Amino acid sequence: MSENYSFIGEKKADKDSLITSRGDLIFLQDDIADLKKGSEFRVIARNDETNTITVMNKKVENPIEINLNSYGHAIQSYSEKERKFSVGEKIVFEKNDKKLGVKNGNTAEILSIENDNIVVKVDEGQKINFNINEYSYLNHGYAVTNHKAQGQTSKNVIAVMDSKAQNFNSFYVAVTRAVDNLTILTNDKETLQDKISLNEMKYNYHDFDETKTNESKGKEDLKNKRIERKENLSDAINTEKITTALRKEDIKSAAKEIENIKENLSDAQLESLENKLNKTSNKKSKTNNTRLTKDEVDKLKKMTIDELRTTHPGQVLQSLGIPFATKSGRIVFKSHVEEHASSNLYIDKGTGEWKFKNFGNGANGTIENAVMEVSGMNYKDALNYSIGILKIPNYLEDRFKEIKKDNQPRLPLILKQEYLKKIEKLKNDNLNFAKETVSNSYVVKVEEIKKDDHESIAFLKQRGIDKVPDGFYKITGQFDTKDKSYQNVGIGVLTGETKNSHNLNLKKVGADIHLLRQIVKQDGSIIKALNLGNKEITVLNNKENNRNIAVFESKMDYAATFSKNEEELKKTTIIIANGTANYYKVAEKLLDLKAKDKELTIYNQNDNAGTLFVKQIVENSNINKFNYIKYNDNEKGQDINDLIKNKQHVTQRIKKGQNIDDFKKTIKESSSLEANKIASRIQGQKTHQVTADRVKER
Repeated sequence: MSENYSFIGEKKADKDSLITSRGDLIFLQDDIADLKKGSEFRVIARNDETNTITVMNKKVENPIEINLNSYGHAIQSYSEKERKFSVGEKIVFEKNDKKLGVKNGNTAEILSIENDNIVVKVDEGQKINFNINEYSYLNHGYAVTNHKAQGQTSKNVIAVMDSKAQNFNSFYVAVTRAVDNLTILTNDKETLQDKISLNEMKYNYHDFDETKTNESKGKEDLKNKRIERKENLSDAINTEKITTALRKEDIKSAAKEIENIKENLSDAQLESLENKLNKTSNKKSKTNNTRLTKDEVDKLKKMTIDELRTTHPGQVLQSLGIPFATKSGRIVFKSHVEEHASSNLYIDKGTGEWKFKNFGNGANGTIENAVMEVSGMNYKDALNYSIGILKIPNYLEDRFKEIKKDNQPRLPLILKQEYLKKIEKLKNDNLNFAKETVSNSYVVKVEEIKKDDHESIAFLKQRGIDKVPDGFYKITGQFDTKDKSYQNVGIGVLTGETKNSHNLNLKKVGADIHLLRQIVKQDGSIIKALNLGNKEITVLNNKENNRNIAVFESKMDYAATFSKNEEELKKTTIIIANGTANYYKVAEKLLDLKAKDKELTIYNQNDNAGTLFVKQIVENSNINKFNYIKYNDNEKGQDINDLIKNKQHVTQRIKKGQNIDDFKKTIKESSSLEANKIASRIQGQKTHQVTADRVKER
């Protein structure tokens, strides 16, 4: 029996959050087309422009693309994180499992750990034995959120409450978990009392249908009796049954439950439940005169969101006690324990909105996503918190108040001009600020690489490139900020379709370069390559009589291939993607070149992104047959430049006349062989370490 067991877990994001990066896992909470609820997939690519992710698992042969605009609500995402557990520790289950008999939020104590088998005792007393390979959604259970705590009770409870982030509902859930002793820790007692003194007004038309008399009376009663719920809370589970019945508008069941337990309730509890019963009963008898259409609700929500995302977010970070600095128009801060700040809030040059990006773990979004990252709040709480701190109007609530008079016809929704002008001004002010503060990059000088340019020649030779490729130049780029300009020199290619380096309009041309001297930033990070000007593909040697086309993911793959196959490439139209995100531009160029009627060779890289790159190009350019590079089983993660540095003959690796299914089959076989090798190595190691996709941490 082991006294220590190390798990590699996944930190689970809120279901409304964005999928962050390639390599994450997702879990389907609902059916998506032919994909069944409960399925797990690994994210192999993300396209921010279309807001889609591409996923795969062991049960599907081909990558699957999921549109987050349509199906984001049905997805839970995970990123890798390690957790260690020992015998005697308390754990929490984070996913329902009918076979195992556990629910999300159930807690238990670890009794024993034997290889991959764990025996635990749940709080109800029964023992559960399970294998970590079959169920791995575990986390430490010493502290749980309000959401997880619902339905549970404990003899002693310590409730930690941020006074500004509480309401009556969250307070009620927390305090009714305690059977014997309750301790509340808060940063501001008076503010907390004010926040929980009223029932939370949910944004549903029913909540605004109450008569003024009932609404005023209910609020006054709750104010007068605030914080009176301090004894006789042992019937909390029964009151939750009542709450559930009221939520379903099952008046009969709710009244019966209240009658059964009213003798054990305090006056304050009984009064609260009766108020809720009356309120729900009144709702059912109302007409639909105050019902808003989905389109109206969406527009009103968008008005609030638009104003939130165009308002300077610094005050939100200040309210959370997060120090930040402003650099070149960006707000830079630490969202977790780290040596250097890796989180940014910045203005999107296209929309004028403030965006969030954590360059350390890939998390991104807008201000509410930043609050989630810093505080651990779920999406809804983070959104409401940000709106409250920045004092953004809740246009949906205002609309309900406007039309809530009983049985009165309402006027149609009209977006007020002052609102539209306000949002437009915020966006324009942001865009002007971004232009003044954010650096602009462009090409200032293009030179031929000559034999006596020892620095550039040595740089290429270090990468196994012994000839200067056609279209490769020594390029100087400049970055302009409000206060200063910087120049850096590197070698690479011009973007677009350039015949030669003479008579160039440097204001319009772009470039993709590797720096001859790496840049070490103040935070210690290193910049090795730069994009200057436009982010475009590069097209070289495009002649009408060329029957061959070669596609490269990177300029260095092209340079390495040219150094060994110069004569062949001089008769070939070259397309360099300058990054996998440009796949659609490559596909458009192939359609323009009528590539389906020519000999196309894709010099692919041997990783998931490279595989997806090939698939996207072929499918979007209507290519039936093409050539690609076959890698060996031990070459996972390598590219063309790696093969040539290792003295491999790339031309001998070309698989000719293949279709996309042939390519997928080859990649699948290679992945299976590699997986089998890894599995064999793991099986031979006597360790309690489990693989990264076993334990999922919410």
